[in-house]
Amino acid sequence: HYIEASFGDYGIPFFIDRKKSLASHPVVEVVCSGLSAALNGFCTSDVFAYLKTGLALPESKHVDMLENYCVAFGIGTGDWVSKEPWRFAGKRDEQFDEELINKIRAEAIEPLIKLRDDLQGGSVAISAEEFTCAVFEFLDNLQVREKIAEQIVNEPEQEGEHLQFFDKFASMFDEMAEVFDGERMDAAKYADIIRSGLLEMTLAFIPPTLDQVLVGTIERSRHPDLKAVFLVGATQKQFPMPVTFESILSEADRDAAAEYDFVLSDRLEQRLISRQYLAYIAFTRASQRLYVSYPLKDEAGGAVVASGFLDNLKRLFGDLAESSAAELTADCLEEAVTGAQLGDMLCGKLGAGGDIPTGLIEAMCVDDNSKIAKAGTVVNYAASYDNRAKLEVCAQEEADRLDCSTSRLGTFAACPYKHFAKYTLGLEKRKQFGFERVDLGDFYHRILDMMFRGLKGIGKDLATASDAELREVLDAQIEKLITKDAAIMNFVRQCAHNRYIIDSASEVLYDCVEALAQMSKAGAFRQKASELKFGKEGQVQCKFTTAGGKVVNLRGVIDRVDTAKIDGKNVAVVFDYKRGGQSVSWEKLYHGLDTQLAVYMLAISEGNVDGEKIDRIAGAFYLPVEAKLACATLGNLEKEGEKFGYKAKGIFEGELYKSFNSDTDNGWDEFYNFRVSKDEPFANFGISAALREGQLERVLELTKSKITDLSEKIFEGNIDIAPYRINKKCPCGYCDYRALCRFDWQINDYNFLPSMNKEAVLDGGGEK
Repeated sequence: HYIEASFGDYGIPFFIDRKKSLASHPVVEVVCSGLSAALNGFCTSDVFAYLKTGLALPESKHVDMLENYCVAFGIGTGDWVSKEPWRFAGKRDEQFDEELINKIRAEAIEPLIKLRDDLQGGSVAISAEEFTCAVFEFLDNLQVREKIAEQIVNEPEQEGEHLQFFDKFASMFDEMAEVFDGERMDAAKYADIIRSGLLEMTLAFIPPTLDQVLVGTIERSRHPDLKAVFLVGATQKQFPMPVTFESILSEADRDAAAEYDFVLSDRLEQRLISRQYLAYIAFTRASQRLYVSYPLKDEAGGAVVASGFLDNLKRLFGDLAESSAAELTADCLEEAVTGAQLGDMLCGKLGAGGDIPTGLIEAMCVDDNSKIAKAGTVVNYAASYDNRAKLEVCAQEEADRLDCSTSRLGTFAACPYKHFAKYTLGLEKRKQFGFERVDLGDFYHRILDMMFRGLKGIGKDLATASDAELREVLDAQIEKLITKDAAIMNFVRQCAHNRYIIDSASEVLYDCVEALAQMSKAGAFRQKASELKFGKEGQVQCKFTTAGGKVVNLRGVIDRVDTAKIDGKNVAVVFDYKRGGQSVSWEKLYHGLDTQLAVYMLAISEGNVDGEKIDRIAGAFYLPVEAKLACATLGNLEKEGEKFGYKAKGIFEGELYKSFNSDTDNGWDEFYNFRVSKDEPFANFGISAALREGQLERVLELTKSKITDLSEKIFEGNIDIAPYRINKKCPCGYCDYRALCRFDWQINDYNFLPSMNKEAVLDGGGEK
C-alpha cells in the first residue's frame, strides 16, 4: 500500500480502517484443504495445500522434501493411502532418502485418514453435529490451539486477531449445527457450506486511542471530531464514489424486480444522490483544515479531469490556493526530509552523472543518525555495484587435484559462473515427473548396454547374431528393464499414454538395432565394450598435468568401443549414442565447449579394453538411435525413404575407411559421413569425417592443451559471469541459472570467441 510505504519513511503513525479477510488464516486453510483432501480421494494438490499451512508438520523442510519427491515421481491419489512404502526412486537415484520420505508421508497423512474415516468417507449421510465433532477432533489431532498459542508468543500484537477469529469460527459451526439440527447429509455438502462461510469471514478493527493518522474510505470513516482531513484522488470518475452508466439491466428492469421484492443494487438516480451525500460528508468532517488533491495524469499518461465538486468549493471560497505537488518536491539535498528521499536524490544524481560532494556518501555511512547511515549504505552499494561474481579462494576440495567430467569442462568454457553455480554450489534444476528427452535417451542407452551383454552371454555380437536372435535378446532386455526399474514402472502405471511412449521407444530400438547390425557387418570392427568407465573408478585412466603441476583426472562413460585387427595391431573406434544424432562442431571443439569424442579417444589410447591393449585409435562417431526423417517430393519419396537413416558422424583416420565399410565406392558412404572420390575418402573435406595423415593426432594434442588451460582457470577460482558468444550464438537462452546470475549486457561482457571451421582448426587455429 502506498500509504504504508510513504508514512513508514516519514515515521508517521497511522491506522488503516478496513476489514481484513480471514480466507488466508492458517486455520481456515487447514480446514478447507484438509476436507478437500479427505473427501476427494487425497488429490496431491489438496494434500500439499494442507501441508503448507504450517499446522500439519513440525518442520517446513520436510514439506519441501516430500513435495520434491512427489513432483519428481508423479505421486497420484492412490499412492498417498497405499499400504506399500514408496520405492519410486530406485537404487540409481541417490537424491532422495526414501526411508525418511516414507516416515514424513505417514506423519502427514495420518490426521487426514482419521478425518476421512470420521466423515464416513463422504459416502454416508451424517448429522451436522457429527461433522462438527470430526472437524474439531481433526484440529485437536494437529494441536492447532497449541501451535497458534506459540505464534502469539512470538507475535503478541496478533493476539486480538486470533481471539476474534476463534470466536467467529466456533460460532459458525454452532450455527450450522443449530440450523441443520435433525437433518443428515453427506459430508461434502457440509464442507461446501463451511468453506463458503469461512472464505467470506472478515475481521473489523477498532482504531486505538493513540494519536495517529486515520486512513479510510469516506463511507466508513465518519468521525465528527477530526481536526484535519486529506482527501486523496478527487477525480471526476472516482470521487466521492465511482458511478458506472453501463449495465446489463436497464432502470425499467430494476423497477420491475423491485415490485416483486427482488432487491438489486441501487438505481442510477439513488447512486447520484449518494454521491452528493458522501461529498458533503467528506467536506464537512474537518473542523479546522481540509486538503484536497487529485492526479493530473492517469497510469497511461492521459489527462485526468478533477471532480466537479472542486469547482463548487472554489465558488464558495474565493480565496482557495491551488498548487502543484511538483512545487513541494525537494530540489536539492538540503531540502530532503527522509532518509529514503535523500537516498533517491543521491542515486538520481549518480544515474544522471551529476556531481556529489566528495566524501559525502562515506560520511553518511558512519553518521550517528541510523536513517542517514542506512541511506548512505544503500547509495554506496548502488555506486559500487558491478554484478560481477568474485571468489578469493579456489573451491576445490584438494588444491592440487581436479576430478571432473568433460561436460564440466565444457560448462566452464561456456560460462565460468554457470560452472560455479552447478558444480561448486551444487545447484540443480528441480526434478519433475515425466519422460523427457533426457529420460528417453537414458532408456535407449541402458537397453543398448543390456543388449550387448545379452548377446555376449550367448557368444554373439551384432554382426554374428541372426535377426531372430537380435529380436529375442532385445525383447528380453526391454521387459527386464520395465519390470525391474522402479522409475519406469511408476511411469508406465500412471496411464495408457505412458505405456504407449515406452512401447514406441521399444519400436525405435528394434529399428536401431537392425541398423547397427548392418553397419557392423559392413566393416571389420566388432563391439568390444559397452558403458566403459574411465577415470577414478574406471577401467582406464585419463590424467593430465597442468603447467602449474596440478593433476586433472577426467572421468566419464564411453557408450561403445569397437575393435578390429588391422595390420597386426589392435585398432579401436569409439561410438557415442545420441537420440537424434549429432555432428562434430569444430569451433566448439577448438574452444573447449565440446571435447567429448576427443577425450574418449584419449581415454582409451593408452589403456586396455576388455583385457586387450589398444595400439591405435581409428576415430570416434556419434550414432543416432532415432532415424532421421526423410524429406522429399512425392516423385522422389520412395528413393529417399530407402536411404540409411542412422549415418554415423564424427572424425576418423581417412586411410582406414575400408575397415568401416568394405563395400564403399565412389560417392557418399552409406553408413558414415565421408565421401570417396578417385579412391580417396577426402572429398568434401570441410564437412566430411575423414582426416588426413597426422590430423587426428593434432586434434588430440589440441584437446590436451585445452583441457589443461581450462583446468588451470578452474584452479584459479575463476567464476566470472562471462558466457561465450560466437557470432549470434550464446548459451544464455537455455541456461538454468539465468535467474541466479542475472547477466546484463550493459554491465557484463560476453566472452567473444572466433568462429572456426574444420580447415581453420586443423591448420593451426586461424579464424574462419
